[in-house]
Amino acid sequence: MAGLGEKKLTKTTPSTSWSLSSLLNGIAEYREKLNLPNPGTFEGLHREVKGRADLTRVLSQNLQVTHSFSMGSALTPPMYNFGAAYIGTKSFLHGTIDTDGTLSARMNYAWNAKNVTKIQAHITSVPGHSMLQLEQDYQGSDYSINYKTINPSPVENTGIYILSYIQSVTQKLALGVETVYQKPTPDKIGTIQASYFQKINEKVEFGTELQILVGRERRDALCTVVCS
Repeated sequence: MAGLGEKKLTKTTPSTSWSLSSLLNGIAEYREKLNLPNPGTFEGLHREVKGRADLTRVLSQNLQVTHSFSMGSALTPPMYNFGAAYIGTKSFLHGTIDTDGTLSARMNYAWNAKNVTKIQAHITSVPGHSMLQLEQDYQGSDYSINYKTINPSPVENTGIYILSYIQSVTQKLALGVETVYQKPTPDKIGTIQASYFQKINEKVEFGTELQILVGRERRDALCTVVCS
């Protein structure tokens, strides 16, 4: 029995305030302080460095037609496309026909400002070249996530599935990763692709793209440089 004036001592263990949520909140606050820009998408980056000219005529508030001319490259010939587009508040419909008679259709639906569903279809007379593509695109404040599937067939368990993530690291530098799953798997070919795009001023843009393909019986390299 403790006497008067004596204090009872209890053993306490130091508590930790660390938790996963506090760590994530700290990272989010740090990224917000950096005020990093959205880096765009992988597809948009590669498209910037390919030579192309578009002439558009607006017929009404929601309808327009487009004439597109592509200079081509070592792997693709020059191409002309005629297209028509309908632009709504949240939806976008677009159809084209090119000099080879290929019909293309595209539909976009924006669930909100950051989340967009995309559907594309191509119909051609060349066997095995018709295509259906489903895509989901999400753009955060300083990052972008994209999921894409091409010619998916759950019944036959075939198709191409692509997942990409790109993150702004500084105001002028963004890093990303992209993974591709394909079944049936074709001959093993390794691909290295790098793109650089810079808007020098309001009237001058510069871009370059390097693509290297390495396989058992194939070694190709293609470099594209565009200045406009």
